[in-house]
Amino acid sequence: GAILTDSFATSNWYQYYLAVMWYKERFFAICKDKGLAILG
Repeated sequence: GAILTDSFATSNWYQYYLAVMWYKERFFAICKDKGLAILG
């Protein structure tokens, strides 16, 4: 696995990760609300 440095929580990569996770959750919530089923 990956070994993270102490500064990872303040890095741009961590901010990118948080944004991706937020958009993913929001996207699936909207799809569910609109009746769109996404097979996984």
